[in-house]
Amino acid sequence: MTHIPIQVYFSLCFAIYAVGIYILIAKRNILRMLLGIELMLTASNMTFVIVNYWMSPNVIDPLVRSIVIISMAVGSIIAALAISLTILVFRVFKTRDVRKLSKLRW
Repeated sequence: MTHIPIQVYFSLCFAIYAVGIYILIAKRNILRMLLGIELMLTASNMTFVIVNYWMSPNVIDPLVRSIVIISMAVGSIIAALAISLTILVFRVFKTRDVRKLSKLRW
């Protein structure tokens, strides 16, 4: 990392997390909600790496890096499944709006 204070990195992660929460709350499109969840996951992974670097500078902890890599892999698999389910829901119900989908009954 550079000589930028650690507060800048934490505030960047907080801003990304806040944007993810805003998208999750304000938008009713399933794809946009999925984007918000992925932004929140990315911000939490970034925070995890930043805290690791802050606790032990100039030391690469393989446990933290492997946890973040596994979290990214699982997140991408879940995102791919959610997108495929969204495509299936759109083909069947012709909408991506969560409010309309919650009113439907099988």
